[in-house]
Amino acid sequence: MPRLHASAPRIIVTLIAIPTSSPALAAELSGSLSGYLPADTYRIVDDINVPAGQTLTLAPGVIFEFEDSFWSEYEFDVWGTLLAEGTPDTPIIFRAAPGVPEYNYIRLADSDSVLRHCIIEDAGRVSLMQEGGLWIDNSQPLIEDCRVRYGSWHGIFVTGSSAQPDIRRTWSQNNGNDGLNADSSAGMHLENCGSIDNGADGIAFSGGDNRAVGCLVHGNGEDGIDCTGTGDHDAVLVNCTVGAHPSEGVSDAGSFEAYNCLVVDNVGNIGLAEHCLFTADLGFFGFVNPAAGDYRLAADSPAANYGTRFGVAGSLLPLEDLDLNPRIDGIVDAGAYESAWAVDPGVDGAHFSVNLLEPRLGQPALRTRGGTFMARVGLPGSFGVGDCSAQLTNPLGEAFELDVIDLAARDLEPGTELAVLLHSPGLETVQEIGLRIPEDMPADFYRIEIALGPYAYFANEAVRVYESHPESWGFIHITDTHIGYDEEEYTALQRLEYFVEEANFLDPELVIVTGDICENQHLGHNWPRDFMNAVADLRMPVYVIAGNHDHYTRGNAFHPGGLMRYFREINRFENSLVTAGAARFYGLNTGHDLGLVELYRCRGPLDNALDWVEADLAGLGEDDQPRFLLMHGPNYDYFSWNDRNTGRVRDIMNGYAFGLGLAGHTHRFETFLNEGENWFGRNDFQHEDDWGQDVPFPGYPLHVQTSSMGKEEHLSVRIGDELRAMDHPQAGEIAAGLAPVMSPRTRGIFGDDIGWRWVQVDGGDVTFFTADTDGDGYRNTEDPWLLGEIRFELVEEGDGTIVSTVENRHYETWRDVRHYVPADPETDYDVIGGTLLRRLPDGTAVVAVEEIPAEGMSVVTLTVEDACPEDLDNDGDVDTADLLLLLGAWGTPNGDVDGDGVTDTADLLALLAAWGMCA
Repeated sequence: MPRLHASAPRIIVTLIAIPTSSPALAAELSGSLSGYLPADTYRIVDDINVPAGQTLTLAPGVIFEFEDSFWSEYEFDVWGTLLAEGTPDTPIIFRAAPGVPEYNYIRLADSDSVLRHCIIEDAGRVSLMQEGGLWIDNSQPLIEDCRVRYGSWHGIFVTGSSAQPDIRRTWSQNNGNDGLNADSSAGMHLENCGSIDNGADGIAFSGGDNRAVGCLVHGNGEDGIDCTGTGDHDAVLVNCTVGAHPSEGVSDAGSFEAYNCLVVDNVGNIGLAEHCLFTADLGFFGFVNPAAGDYRLAADSPAANYGTRFGVAGSLLPLEDLDLNPRIDGIVDAGAYESAWAVDPGVDGAHFSVNLLEPRLGQPALRTRGGTFMARVGLPGSFGVGDCSAQLTNPLGEAFELDVIDLAARDLEPGTELAVLLHSPGLETVQEIGLRIPEDMPADFYRIEIALGPYAYFANEAVRVYESHPESWGFIHITDTHIGYDEEEYTALQRLEYFVEEANFLDPELVIVTGDICENQHLGHNWPRDFMNAVADLRMPVYVIAGNHDHYTRGNAFHPGGLMRYFREINRFENSLVTAGAARFYGLNTGHDLGLVELYRCRGPLDNALDWVEADLAGLGEDDQPRFLLMHGPNYDYFSWNDRNTGRVRDIMNGYAFGLGLAGHTHRFETFLNEGENWFGRNDFQHEDDWGQDVPFPGYPLHVQTSSMGKEEHLSVRIGDELRAMDHPQAGEIAAGLAPVMSPRTRGIFGDDIGWRWVQVDGGDVTFFTADTDGDGYRNTEDPWLLGEIRFELVEEGDGTIVSTVENRHYETWRDVRHYVPADPETDYDVIGGTLLRRLPDGTAVVAVEEIPAEGMSVVTLTVEDACPEDLDNDGDVDTADLLLLLGAWGTPNGDVDGDGVTDTADLLALLAAWGMCA
C-alpha cells in the first residue's frame, strides 16, 4: 500500500478509488509531505512543504488543487526534493481549486528536484513580497517538458546567486508579468523553451550564468528578452526567435552574445551577434504565419541555411528543434525552427551563381596561360576530381576546357583560414577546386562554368588570362560609390555608370573598389543589383571590399544583428587576396564606423586578418612585388583613422616592403607617409616640391585615400590664385551620353571632387599614382583624375557611318586606349582612326588607339563596307567626281582612302586602282 508521511492528522491516504472528477471527495493535504503519492486529485487545504533531507515523489496523473482561506492563498515550499515526473499523456498538474483565483507559489529550494511533464497553472505571489509563480530559489533543479501558464505574476521566477536551473522544452505563457524572470544574481539555462503572450517581458536575465538556446519568444507585453534591474547582464543566445514586441525585441543587451538568432526589432546595442538577422520588418524573415504564432520558416526565408553548426553555437545546439526535427543536418537554419526544406545549392544568380564564391565579379582571378587558380563553391557534401569539370568562355562564345587538378571539402570552423576570409552565413562547407589553364589558352577576359556533381555554377567577368603578365600596367582605384545617394545633381549610380565608360576607354588591368558600395544597407536589394549591373559592363576585372556603410542595417547606424546582410550578394569575402602577376592585393574588412562620438572612425582590421596577411607574406620572395594593402577605413587621417591596429598595419607595410595602402571613407584625396600615429604622418607636397613628370615613385610606403565616387562634388575652394571652373552639363545631357562634369576644383578637409586614381606599375615598382590637374607639368601626390574629364560623343550618320569621338580634358597622355563602338551586328565596317580588335556578338566594335594626347581628341570612324570602297561621294561608282573630291582634300584626313591619317599619293593610287569597279 502506498505510504505517505505527514505531520498533520487530517491527511487522508486511502482515497485511491475515488474518481478524480469529484472534488468534494478529493484527498486533502496540508503540512509536511514526503514519500510517494499515487495518481489522484489532492485538495491543498493549507500550506504544504517537503522538509529538507526528504523526498516527495508524485506519480503521473497527480493533480494538486490549491484552496485558499480568508487570510491568504496557500503555497508549496520544497526544502527537500520533489520528483514530479509525469508523461506526455498523463501529466502532473498544479492548479487552483475550482472557484479559487490563485495560490501563492511553488518554491523549489533543492537542486535535486525534477519537474517533468508538469502543468503549473494559476500561481500568484505573496502580497507585497517579491516571491511567487514557479519559484526557483538558490537551487539548480531540472524542469523539462512543462507548461507554466495563467499565473497572475511571473510564470517562472528564479532568485539567488546559487540559482542555475536547467529548463528544457518548457513553455511559459499567458502569465500576468514576465514569462521567465531571474533576480538577485540568479542564472538560467533555457533550451527549446517558449515564452509567449505574457504581460511583461518574455525572458528577463539577472547576473548569473545565462543562456537561451532554441527558444521562441513572442507576443509579450513589453520586451522580448531583457535584463532585470538597470544593468546589462551576460547572456548567450543561440538559435532563438524573438517576435514583435511593443518595446524592444532584445533590450539591455550590451553584454549579450547572439548566434543564429532572429529578432524582430531594430535592437540598438548588443555585445556580439553572429549569423543573426535583426530587423523591425516582420515580413522580412519569411515566417509561415506569425500572426497565428507560427514562426516556422517558409521555403524562401532568408533565415534558411543562415546559421552555423560550429563554435559556440555548435557546442550548445540540442539535437532537435521545437518540432523535434534534427537540429544539425548539414547547414543549420537561424532561429528556433529547423526547416524541412532542402539546402539550396546556390546555382542561380544574375551575374554569377550565388554560391560560386570565387572567381567571380568582385573577386576575380588574373592568371597567365598554364597558371593555376582556386575556385571555391559553397556546397555541403563530398566530391572527387572526377565529379567536377570546368571551362572558360570568351566574349565571342568560344569555350575552353580547364584541367581539374584537385578538389577538397573544407568546413568553416572557427580559427581556420576560411573563417578569417569568408562572410559565412549560409555557408558551412566549401568545395575548393584547383584549376589549371592550358598553355595554349588565348589571352582574354572570360566567363567561368563549373559542373560539380549534379550542379552547374557560372560567373561572368571572372577570369582574365594573359600570354604573359605585362611588365608595365596600371589599375584604377575608386571608392565610396554610395549607391542610393540621390541628393545632388547626379545620382551616385549615374556617376558610377559614367566611370565605367571612362575605365573601359582607359583599359586598366583591374579596377579596385574599397567599400561603401551603398549609402545604407536598408535601402533594400536594389543597390546590390544596381551596383553589379553597372560594374558588369567593365571590360576588365573588378575587385570589391566592404566599407562601413555596407555594414549598416538601420538608419545611418551599424546593427550587428544584420552584419553585411546585403553586401554578401556582391562579395562573400571579408578578407581576401587577389594576385596579378607578381603583384599582391590584400583586401581587409575594417568593419563598421564607431559613430559621432568617435568621429566616424572605422573599427579597423581584426588581429586574425592581420595574422593571415603576415603568414602569407612570410612565404614570399623579394620578387613578389608590388604589394598593396586595401582597406576602407584609413590608417591615417585628420580625424578618421581606424580605431585599432593602426600601428600594426604601419609596421607590416614597413616590414614587408609594401608599395601603397589604398583606402576610402574620408571622401578626400590625400596621401600620408607610413610613419607616426594617425594623421601626424601627412605628406602634403605642393607644386615645385612635387615630383616632376618623369620622377618615379619614391619607393617608401604611403597611404593614399581616394575621394568618393558618389558624393561630395558640391564644395569648392580656391587653389592659390586660381579657381578652375568646369561647365556643368544641362539637364538631359546624361541621357544623351555626355559627361556629368563636376564642380570647380575643390580642396580641403571636408570634401574633394568626384574622381579616381590610376596607379601605374612598372616591373615590380609603383611608378606613380599622382595627377597633374592644373597643367603646370608637376604631379601633386594628392591629386586624382577627375570624373567627367573624359568626354564621349557618338554620332550615327545617315549612310550608316558611326563616329566615336573622345575628348581628353586631362593634362595627361593616355596610351593604348579602347573605343567600344555600338554597331549593327549584321553590318561589316571599315575602321578609320584605330585598329579593330574584334566584333562582339552584339555588334560592338572594339577599337584600339595607340594614344590620346593631353587635352587632345581621339576619333574612330566606322564606315559601311560596300562594293565601292573608294566611292567618296557615295553615288554608286568610282569616277572623276571622286578624283576631284580626293584632290580637294589633299593633305587632310577627309579623303584618306588607305587609313593612314592623311590624303596623299597612296590614296590617289588606291582610287585609280578601283576605277571602273562599280556600276
